[in-house]
Amino acid sequence: MMKRGADQWPCERQDSPLDRSGASRAPVEAQALLDDPKGHGPATPWVSRSARLLPVLIYAAVFSNARFFLERTSGILSYVLATLIVLTLILIVKETAHLIASRLGLNVRLNFLTNLVLIAGSVMLSFILIETALQISAGFHTPKDKAGLLNTLTMPAEWERRPANIEGAVSAYYWHNILHVHNSDRMRLIGKFPPKAPGTFRMLALGDSLTYGYGIAETDTYPSVLEKELTKSFRIQVLNLGVSGAQSEDIYTILTRHFPALKPDLVFYGVCLNDFLPSGVGEYENNRAYPVPLPYRDHFANKTLMGKLLAKHYDALLMRWGLRADFLADILTDFEGYQARFARDVKAMNAFVRGKGLPPIVAMVLDQYPTTKGKKYEVVLAAERHLRDAGILVIASDYIKRNDGRTDWYVSRWEGHPNEKANRVFGEEIAKVLKDLPELGRYRRETEGLRVMSTQMRQSARVQRDHGGAGWRTPDPAPRPQAADGTRTGGQWD
Repeated sequence: MMKRGADQWPCERQDSPLDRSGASRAPVEAQALLDDPKGHGPATPWVSRSARLLPVLIYAAVFSNARFFLERTSGILSYVLATLIVLTLILIVKETAHLIASRLGLNVRLNFLTNLVLIAGSVMLSFILIETALQISAGFHTPKDKAGLLNTLTMPAEWERRPANIEGAVSAYYWHNILHVHNSDRMRLIGKFPPKAPGTFRMLALGDSLTYGYGIAETDTYPSVLEKELTKSFRIQVLNLGVSGAQSEDIYTILTRHFPALKPDLVFYGVCLNDFLPSGVGEYENNRAYPVPLPYRDHFANKTLMGKLLAKHYDALLMRWGLRADFLADILTDFEGYQARFARDVKAMNAFVRGKGLPPIVAMVLDQYPTTKGKKYEVVLAAERHLRDAGILVIASDYIKRNDGRTDWYVSRWEGHPNEKANRVFGEEIAKVLKDLPELGRYRRETEGLRVMSTQMRQSARVQRDHGGAGWRTPDPAPRPQAADGTRTGGQWD
């Protein structure tokens, strides 16, 4: 009697084309042949897991390398690497899920991840195309006409900040295609100021980046404009001691530190509204409410044109909705406290200058966005009030009233500091007041003195002719008290 095997039914032959259920074995055997054509038997579990693990390792390598190089790139390449990061991350998740499912013997379908790869790829491709279009657009810009560029989307490539190697400068760079240099005191100067020339009236111009002239050429800053205006009539030198980011506390320190070596005859203070802020607090210290929680946000906002554009409009939108504050709102949140500190600083400045035997400081509030409406103008008036209370000679901000609502006094949409036009107005406004200071009288140029005398003679002759007078003679000048060494001992400010 033949013994029946565990896998045999009665009368079933091993070479029978039918299985126990009577179905044909051919499809099963054909699939087995396809899976193992050389007859080595079924694949081991280790080989199957390795086949699943290899794509994960490849995607992880691409992911890590893209992350490493991303922050070292800019522009289009940054978006290409970001695309690789996004896509490989999704694929890593998908393949890892398949690997875990096969380990557990589960049949998992992850079609939604495949669809997510397609969607993410399409979005990132659109970012690449937009960045490419912006880069091409920037390449066609000509930075000669600043006003014509105010409505464009991208900054001209020539205006981007780039380093410069200037001998003697502690730091130097180009911004808006304008050279900016800094000495060790962060002033717009290479080295130190020269010694005071004999017979020259020396004036110091103190202030922050508005005095420094950020975004414009040094020759277009208001201290340079002021010097050109006054040099027509006087022997005068105006030194620009503007330091970007300086507040009234810092300006007092700058004054007391440099006064002995520079030996000025007059001090001018160009007041910026953010001078109310404490030392070390920038204009936009509290201007980061509701940030976008995205990785590499700062990189794309600083290194790509599309990122810069989106960041600027997002910031403007939040400000319009009142969700993000500018530096003016920072001042107004603790306005009383800021006023007390500003008042203390300007009093200390003027007391120091007066203690050195000089006339009072002359000051004017500088504003490249002139308006007489809203809280901003209240800050302007408060600044002038505290300056007057400190005994400072204040040049009233009448130019703000005359130019109320102007919007063409800033450098560009990417640089909000005063442009050449605003600095010209600042310099001319200051010059009109300083021309009448008695301290400048003895520094008047001879040709200017003759011109003034000639004008006086013509005016007197006309008066005499009209009134039948007997002629004209030069009026005797008022006597000026003098010390033994010939220097003036009395005057308007003594």
